[in-house]
Amino acid sequence: MTNFEKLRSEITIEEAMSKLKAAMKESDYAYAWHANITMMCHDALREVTDISHKKALLICNDGASRFMKLAFDTETSQDMLLSENSFKGVGQ
Repeated sequence: MTNFEKLRSEITIEEAMSKLKAAMKESDYAYAWHANITMMCHDALREVTDISHKKALLICNDGASRFMKLAFDTETSQDMLLSENSFKGVGQ
């Protein structure tokens, strides 16, 4: 039995997603995911284009927000991020 098969027998994908969605209600956890997605996309975008840092951050923040909403029904839009003290200045 593979590790995935063992894990799959212990928790369903639906249960795992439910637990992740619940964890995302904690804003610090959701923002950590958002920031990591943003920077991964930012780095990939900057490697293949000459887009500015500011524009790349704006685009990648938007993409991360869309992913967080779609995958976890969690709002991490840039406006929301900028209202948090730890994210002031992102994209500016």
